[in-house]
Amino acid sequence: MTEYRKEIENRIKETLEKELTKEVITRAYYNVSMTPEDKYKGEHASFKYSVFNVFDVLVKDVREDNRDIFISLFDKFYVGYVSRNQDRLRALQNCFSVLVTGGGNFNTKRHQVANDRERRASDLQAKYIEKMVSYIKKALKKTETIDDMRDKLEVLKKKQAANKEFNKLLRKETKEFIEGAIESLSVDADQLEDFKFRLEYSYKADTTNILNRIKTLEAKIKRTKEFKEKENEEISIKGGKIVTNYEVSRYQVLFDEKPDKSVIQELKRLGFRWSPKNMAWQQFLTPNGTTKVKEFLQRVNP
Repeated sequence: MTEYRKEIENRIKETLEKELTKEVITRAYYNVSMTPEDKYKGEHASFKYSVFNVFDVLVKDVREDNRDIFISLFDKFYVGYVSRNQDRLRALQNCFSVLVTGGGNFNTKRHQVANDRERRASDLQAKYIEKMVSYIKKALKKTETIDDMRDKLEVLKKKQAANKEFNKLLRKETKEFIEGAIESLSVDADQLEDFKFRLEYSYKADTTNILNRIKTLEAKIKRTKEFKEKENEEISIKGGKIVTNYEVSRYQVLFDEKPDKSVIQELKRLGFRWSPKNMAWQQFLTPNGTTKVKEFLQRVNP
């Protein structure tokens, strides 16, 4: 992700030069600071820190198979974060301090309304970060490989077997016997603690919900396997082709040679991203991705 991190660094630099400029920030702090012209340094540092803090938290869950999803969603987060940061600065611009403006004709009600608006904007910015981090983390986890799902299935089956054994003991054996028996079961610390709690109150271990989770995961593995085994499909376009690649769950636009700048701009506009590994412009194999491919086809094959 080193290359993408550098791309983010360049994007931040461009944002600070064109949108969150010294002039914009000075204007926002003009009535609340004795030195508004110096506030841009802290704002710039805070903006950069916040963006890369989110990046570093999320990048830990990025794998080769979900890299494109991460990039697409982080791009979305970045645009939204810039917008909310601007909202906060606009709200701050309407605030004022009597230490700066003086106390003459001080409008307490107006001052309170402006402060409340700025506080809401700050809260919305913080909640946006929290919401997007949670959303992106969930999206990255959804891109499990078949091997990941099989490993999870194996864990669930072992847990189910241990739960059944515990329930069997609970029906037939004494509490003293079970206390020793559960120590020998192949379970993790959390499940062992759960058994001890249930033994204390003679509660059966859950098997129904785990069985449902096992069936759901088995069905998901089957669907994923069938999907990936489908043969790729191709559509010819001027100077190249569009491949529906089921194995990697992507639409791929491949050209015989580098296309015109206008074509590249259109691909970017539609959300396609360049994959150096596959030497193709790629889009997710989703209903939205299908719509984008059709729109691109109308552009290149009118």
